[in-house]
Amino acid sequence: MPYTQATATPPSPQPVQTAPVSTPTPPSNNEGPDAGILWGFNFSGSVPSYYTTAGMDEVVFLVDGTRATYNYMGQGQMAGGGANLSVYGGLVFNVDGPEDYTGLTQSCGITLSVAQYGVSIDYFWSGDVNPFTPGVPKGFTIGWTPGIAAGGFCVTADYQNTWSFP
Repeated sequence: MPYTQATATPPSPQPVQTAPVSTPTPPSNNEGPDAGILWGFNFSGSVPSYYTTAGMDEVVFLVDGTRATYNYMGQGQMAGGGANLSVYGGLVFNVDGPEDYTGLTQSCGITLSVAQYGVSIDYFWSGDVNPFTPGVPKGFTIGWTPGIAAGGFCVTADYQNTWSFP
C-alpha cells in the first residue's frame, strides 16, 4: 500500500459573540427601594417646641434578605404638642446593608391623633446632609398613631443595630 500523507484542514474559526459590557449598578444607586421597614413603633411626646421620641424598627434588606432590628432615641422640635404611640411601616432607599441604617438620622413629618385614631407620616435621611443629595440613605414611614397629638416635627435620632440575621 502506498504511503500517503494525511492532510488536515484546520477548522474554520467560529465567530465569537460578545455581549455588551455592562457594569452592575449597586443597590445604593438604583431607583427603587433597597429595604423595607417591616414594622416599627415609637413613643413620642412634646410640649410646644420640644419633641422627644424612642422606638424600634425591623428592616429587611432586599439585596440579600438580611433582617435587622434597630433601637433609637431622638430629640427635636415640634410645632404643636401632645403624646402618642406610632406603629408604622415604610421604605428605605440608598442602603446596601445593616451598617448603612445606623447612626444619626434626621426626620421631619406630621402627626395627627385623637384617641384611637391617628396618622403619622415621616420623611427621614442620614446624617446632617441635604436630604435631597443623590445617594444619601433616606426613606419614609406611614403609620397608625393613637394618642392626643397634632403638629409637624423635625427630630435628630441615633439608630443602633441591636441584631442582624443572617
